[in-house]
Amino acid sequence: MEDNWSDIKKYNDFSISANLKGDLSGYYYDLTYIFGNKNVDLENSNVYSGGFSEVLYGSLSKSFGDLNIFGKGMYIYGVVERYKTIYLEAKYTGFSNIEMIIGLGDGNFGASKGFKKQISLTVKTGF
Repeated sequence: MEDNWSDIKKYNDFSISANLKGDLSGYYYDLTYIFGNKNVDLENSNVYSGGFSEVLYGSLSKSFGDLNIFGKGMYIYGVVERYKTIYLEAKYTGFSNIEMIIGLGDGNFGASKGFKKQISLTVKTGF
């Protein structure tokens, strides 16, 4: 007998998750694993609502004085869909009233599940 996944949303919601956060030699990390069929919410946004899925999310950051390096990635393995995305940024705060951020990818995982080829430069001033 073959499984019929057409009515996958009719199952009761359930979710199993594990999270590991910490600091190892000045590297701050956050790893999250989620399995289930509930909506997956990460970083205050819904990143997946496609039925049974596994979601692996991780972030890593390190500071070198005025330079902060940050990266995060997410892999969604759903019954029908699969997504991979990554975001990297470098932030320099060594100026008196200016903060510069160079980013690779789209950091809003709720809006774009697949990797977007984009480079961004953000300059914030505090005048």
